[in-house]
Amino acid sequence: MDSEKPTTPDAELKKKVAAGLRELGTYAGPRGIAVLLESHDDFTAAAVLREIFQLAASPHVGLLWDAYHTFATSNESPELSARTLQPWIRHTHLKDAVGTGPNRNYVLTGRGNVPVRKQIEVLRATGYKGFFCFEWEKVWHPELQEPEIAIADYARVVKGYFADSHL
Repeated sequence: MDSEKPTTPDAELKKKVAAGLRELGTYAGPRGIAVLLESHDDFTAAAVLREIFQLAASPHVGLLWDAYHTFATSNESPELSARTLQPWIRHTHLKDAVGTGPNRNYVLTGRGNVPVRKQIEVLRATGYKGFFCFEWEKVWHPELQEPEIAIADYARVVKGYFADSHL
């Protein structure tokens, strides 16, 4: 999966990214469009993302929270990531994996050590009303189960999470 630990973006890069997001937000807002930055690569730490969104200062800019990456790459708990990033979370990518660090391998939902259930719980606790999107990277990982199997399995597993009384 991830070949190495992300590099923390320096202050200048964070300012450039925030300025670009602000400019895109200014353009997108009047058109009814939101601009989303995905938590990925060097942009997975909640503190870094929060700083960028605060600098961007645009109601038309938000986060596509790839919860796998904040957990697996930045070693953050779902509670920390969701609590820190809640004002900006507009969409999600959820997936499961086994292993640690760069030696993770994607697996069907609920069979790995990524806390997908907890990610959903904390999102719901923040009042998130968006989609809980499944991401299956078969194109980049041809050894994975076929999408027809993985998508149906995700729907079954997550439906079970929602059926539990505490969710």
